[in-house]
Amino acid sequence: MSVLVRVDASRERGLGHLARCLALADALRARGASTVFASLALPDAAKALIAAQGHAALALPPLAADAAAAVATLGPEREWPANLQVADAAATLAAARTAGLAPERIVVDHYGLGTPWEARAAADVAHVTAVDDLGRAHACDLVVDQNAGRDRADPYVDRVPAGCRRLLGPGFALLRREFADLHPAARVRSGPVERILVSVGGADAGDATGAVVAALVRAGLGERALDVVVGALYPHLERLRDACAVLPRATLHVQTDRLAALMIQADLAVGAGGGTTWERCALGVPSLVLTLAENQRAPVRAAAAEGLVYAPDVAPGDIEGLAIHLAALDANASLRGFLSERGLARVDGGGAARVAAVILPAPIALRPATAADAVALHAWRNDPQVRAVSRENAPIPFDRHLAWLARVLADPQRDLLIGEADGAPVGVLRFDRSGEEAEVSIYLVPGASGRGAGSDLLLAGCDWLRQNRPGTRVVVAEVLGGNARSAALFARCGFTERSRRYTRGLDT
Repeated sequence: MSVLVRVDASRERGLGHLARCLALADALRARGASTVFASLALPDAAKALIAAQGHAALALPPLAADAAAAVATLGPEREWPANLQVADAAATLAAARTAGLAPERIVVDHYGLGTPWEARAAADVAHVTAVDDLGRAHACDLVVDQNAGRDRADPYVDRVPAGCRRLLGPGFALLRREFADLHPAARVRSGPVERILVSVGGADAGDATGAVVAALVRAGLGERALDVVVGALYPHLERLRDACAVLPRATLHVQTDRLAALMIQADLAVGAGGGTTWERCALGVPSLVLTLAENQRAPVRAAAAEGLVYAPDVAPGDIEGLAIHLAALDANASLRGFLSERGLARVDGGGAARVAAVILPAPIALRPATAADAVALHAWRNDPQVRAVSRENAPIPFDRHLAWLARVLADPQRDLLIGEADGAPVGVLRFDRSGEEAEVSIYLVPGASGRGAGSDLLLAGCDWLRQNRPGTRVVVAEVLGGNARSAALFARCGFTERSRRYTRGLDT
């Protein structure tokens, strides 16, 4: 399976879009895909990032002079004129064909490219995914928006085609796999602030990083252990190097691959809105977050409203204002503990894997169970691991099992499905339907619990419902207290928890 990713990066645009697409590309590769990045005039530092993660890059032909001038006047956050979007989509597909590629999926993460681009790409490629932050209209099969509040107030519901799936909220934050791996060991920070992380962005043309370092000194925090992180596109390096050199415990990191490790060590962080917000949340780092671009303003406010970040109304260059807020946050251990705990609960780092599972679902075939499956179903259901997470955990006699199976198979409101991969059973799903709602029960066949098998089975079941039971709108699940694995499964698959009852709309 080949996936083409259309994304740009520059000093003006920053590296955030590229970084989250790289995280998604890694997750797609883990599912067997090969990923190629298609971009206009990538800086060498961006090309190096793609190569370092083992992905291919495809250079698109430069825009004509008049088109480049028109795009430049719009800035990085405005959509291009429709004719330029269509031309860019055609050029992207042509460049892929010239390189001998036949992509089966396309991911586009670009504020300049919207409905016209996606409609043109969809004419050649079966599945188009748009990664967005702005609540724009789309003509794609899947929209991913990781911002806070999106899963509570969906801005896309009337702005996408019927059948377009929407993966919304921080549960789908596109983070590198290391954040999911480190998340279980992350701690709530509420003790003294001994180490501070400053990581404002990969480009930071306006030098908010320098202002934050100056504000830390003004706030009396300059002698704490400081990790100051900038990217390869940061244009004020020598000035920042000089500022850090006079601080006794400051370390400057340029284009580091150790950001997650630095976050784990930090007691407090200062950063910008964007993807690193969710990285800090996943590792429980309480953060003061700055708004560096207009498109960050609403998402940062939404994250602050949820108690995920501290986002004072202060300009990034206001050293005095920053110093006041940094000193206040340093002194408020209970607030830092609250932010840390909320972030850990909201973001587990597994968003990229969830999105990849929707873009490239595992080849699990679902078939209705029959009376001929009685013996196998009985053995699976009575396995100790399955019984341990069931409402009734005692072994079930075979005659009682046969009576239950007969009732289920005869009930038109119940669907009992067996999932198979390569002809071998993977797991069992049961849907009990009532009106627009279906309650799901799920377990894996003993011995078939490979990595991601539960997510693949559950997502396949949601797709089966969507195709075969069109009147069903919502899937719910009851999770027994203490069953952390089941709770994590439903969270990974986009279900929303309400007092151990998990709910997921089928149009998301």
